Amino acid sequence: MKNIGNFTIHQTCNVFVIDYTRSLKDWIDTIIALAIGLGCVVGVVFVASMMFEKFDWILLLPLGSFGFVAFLKLTDGIEKLFQKTGAVITIDKDAGLLIANYFWGKSRSLPFETIKCIQLNGQVDNIKTGKYLQRRVFCKVEVQTKDDKIESLVYINPTQIVRISDAEIDADVYTIGSKLAKFIAEKTGTPYQWTGFQEQDTAM
Repeated sequence: MKNIGNFTIHQTCNVFVIDYTRSLKDWIDTIIALAIGLGCVVGVVFVASMMFEKFDWILLLPLGSFGFVAFLKLTDGIEKLFQKTGAVITIDKDAGLLIANYFWGKSRSLPFETIKCIQLNGQVDNIKTGKYLQRRVFCKVEVQTKDDKIESLVYINPTQIVRISDAEIDADVYTIGSKLAKFIAEKTGTPYQWTGFQEQDTAM
């Protein structure tokens, strides 16, 4: 048995199973996202009731802001809450198959010979709400097939509860992600590549 962050690798003969368990940071992020989302829903209801009593164009701004943040946070929180745990990846060297089960109800089997490389893709989302800037960092372990399609395998989220610095958060997700991606590349006999962190700015 081998641990990489909150992933555990079990081996039975030539079959490797990668299990995912939520970290304490995952649970905290899920609860915070749902709490903010539900709080914004209350804000939407409150502003809508004010508009119902007396319509004022200026109330459309807070109504739209509350609604947009509620949608983003509830979507993020629900996605985290229902993220699959347990056996998310199976590597069967005898059958030459990489099987991904990361999303509920979705399973993908990729023969080794169709895989061009295993890549780690970093993502930085800078979400600005007024003067407040939220920085969300994660990595994706992906398969690039020989016909240049991208198949996402797993998402790597930060495990540090206390945010000391952006550099440490970046290093946290990169370290876990690179070890996991390199392991998958080694067992499938395919190259590994790091695509770097891609930044995306969103203003609300």
